[in-house]
Amino acid sequence: MTTSLPHAVYVGDQFVHETFDMGRTWTTISPDLTGNNLQAPSGPWPDGRVTSALFALAVSPIERGVVWSGSTDGLVYVTRDDGKTWTNVTKNLTGLGSLGTVTSIEASRFARGVAYLTVDRHKSDDREPYVFKTTDYGAHWQLIVSGIPRSTVSYARVIREDPRRPDLLYLGTEGGLFISVNGGSSWLSFNTNLPRVPVSWITVQEDFDDLVLSTFGRGFWILDDLTPLQQLTPAVLDSAEYLFDPRPAYVFAPRPMRDAIDMGISWAPASNMGSIPPDGTPLSYYLRATEAGPVRLTILDAKNAVVGTIDGPAKAGINRVWWSFERDGVAAPADSTPAAMFRWHTSRVVAPGTYTVRLSAGGHERFARLVLVADPGAPSR
Repeated sequence: MTTSLPHAVYVGDQFVHETFDMGRTWTTISPDLTGNNLQAPSGPWPDGRVTSALFALAVSPIERGVVWSGSTDGLVYVTRDDGKTWTNVTKNLTGLGSLGTVTSIEASRFARGVAYLTVDRHKSDDREPYVFKTTDYGAHWQLIVSGIPRSTVSYARVIREDPRRPDLLYLGTEGGLFISVNGGSSWLSFNTNLPRVPVSWITVQEDFDDLVLSTFGRGFWILDDLTPLQQLTPAVLDSAEYLFDPRPAYVFAPRPMRDAIDMGISWAPASNMGSIPPDGTPLSYYLRATEAGPVRLTILDAKNAVVGTIDGPAKAGINRVWWSFERDGVAAPADSTPAAMFRWHTSRVVAPGTYTVRLSAGGHERFARLVLVADPGAPSR
């Protein structure tokens, strides 16, 4: 695990180890932070036994020297001086039984002393969701599980804080994904087309604001473009319609496919192959009710000329369409060979620059700025 300290990486077994030279040398900076419990025999271990270990580590991205640890037997420690002293804050997790596994810790990037953690006790036949928040380095903890329905798959696995909005949280449970837009005061199911599957890890890809999930048995899932959630406020929800500011989008050149298309090569998809998002960039908008009528998104260039139009769905809630960067009104070639169609597609793609998106719905208009960025890997002209 990396940290705000330059070149520092932390690794845990029953101790916490630190390196500043990419692992060539290590320094142990903690005592044993586990309960050192010898548990019942389990699995194909050489001696048939399982011992305690550190399962979760978190380093503060905003405060130097703050490191959190959580163990497989439920102990939580924090240091504020990069390992010189460690404080056991486990007893402050009220209402939690012993020997749960601390499956994740998230140190906030917005406020000092704030951290979140999840504890899994299903191996003790306790399937309650245990999700906690502290604002004072673990001196006090608040159980934040309102809105999570109780079932055999309600126990929590991982929690993450959105990197742009401090009160937006993502929670993976044995039964799927939940989000909170109020700092954990309440949770909403956010599975959409995600199967009811254990969410074992969550990462926010910060360059593109994509939510990446690992699951148990259903592969990796990615929710492209979190900007609608990051911009969703009570004022937005009170609006009849709202156009979210789109993220900057890269106009990627489809170079890897060029030779294949020219040669007429195609591939049959593998049975375990996932899907990829459509070409282009997502444009998202909110409608308070379905009575908004016809919905149209229009893309205008810097001279206010129309370069693209998309008719979108008029469903209540957050809607999304994809614009493929292609200019309207360019006639298809008479030659329909793969190479000719590829050249036609390439000629339709608009140039990088600043564009305006106009949402027309319910007799009203909303506008947003869209920045298209050149593919950094494209050959220079």
